[in-house]
Amino acid sequence: MSEGKTHPGDAAELRRRAEEIDRGEAVPAPENLAGLSPEETRRMLHELRVHQIELEMQNEELRRAQAELDAERAAYFDLYDLAPVGYCTVSEPGLILEANLTAAGLLGVARGTLVRQRLTSFVFPADEDLYYLHRKQLFETGEAQACELRMVDGDGTPFWARLQATTALDQAGQRVARVVMIDITERKRAEEALQVSEERYRSILSASPDAIAITDLEGRILMVSPAASKMSGCEPDRLVGSMVTDFIVPEDRNRAASNLARMLQGVRPGPSEYRGRRPDGSTFIVEVNGEFIRDARGQPKSVVFVVRDITGRKRAEEEKAKLEARFQHAQKMETVGRLAGGVAHD
Repeated sequence: MSEGKTHPGDAAELRRRAEEIDRGEAVPAPENLAGLSPEETRRMLHELRVHQIELEMQNEELRRAQAELDAERAAYFDLYDLAPVGYCTVSEPGLILEANLTAAGLLGVARGTLVRQRLTSFVFPADEDLYYLHRKQLFETGEAQACELRMVDGDGTPFWARLQATTALDQAGQRVARVVMIDITERKRAEEALQVSEERYRSILSASPDAIAITDLEGRILMVSPAASKMSGCEPDRLVGSMVTDFIVPEDRNRAASNLARMLQGVRPGPSEYRGRRPDGSTFIVEVNGEFIRDARGQPKSVVFVVRDITGRKRAEEEKAKLEARFQHAQKMETVGRLAGGVAHD
């Protein structure tokens, strides 16, 4: 009940208010008051009138309190039954004493059937030990406990649930557990899918002969393949957390940063060549291709770079160019020689 309202048991306050009301009302004089003095008659009538008003006020207060209690009880049961998570009260021996409609829906049985059953009958057999330890710690320590385990509904279909429990005393003074039950099956499936995806990433990273680096949108390295460590001459923990441009010679860093900025603007720069530098000072030439990894909304969340060491190819191209230049020079000299010989013969 809200503050400022008179409680039905507050007799002194009710009498004070009743006397105030009585003083403002005329009381009709009853008949046959012979034997009583006028003063006694007035006093008796006053007492009767005050008592009548007290009773009426008490009845009104009781009616108001009952209406408020009914409204609060209805609101409580609406919140309890229609909550998006399951609520149930479990006795210390493990019997379900109360459950809301959501809990009954999660477990796939009618609420009336659910009451007085053991909650363990809905726990996946392989996870019963986990639930036993959860309940044991709850009642031994009295502290709130939480666990994630597999449960089964009335048809035997398994699902993942998170149980959060606290202890309380029921109306009989017995300890009970107040349990919140949340279906986390979709979250578990997403975690499993993410784990499979990460394992697939690691397999690709390990098997690729090219170096692979995954960075954030600013170019900070998040993950690298074994080939990247070998190519750069750095251990993986040295690479992760560094900027990808840290391993490019200073003269090429601005161009690399510019290409990443162009990617973020939606321009695909295509394969780019940079000169890399190892901690020992040796350099090498790489060809880099970059592609975004996007989130569920299609927005870029990270970048995967495939880096190929083309130092050998570049050296071969340079040697080839040198040989071609020498060959062309030799041909030119031979032609000049023939021409000179022809002129001398003439």
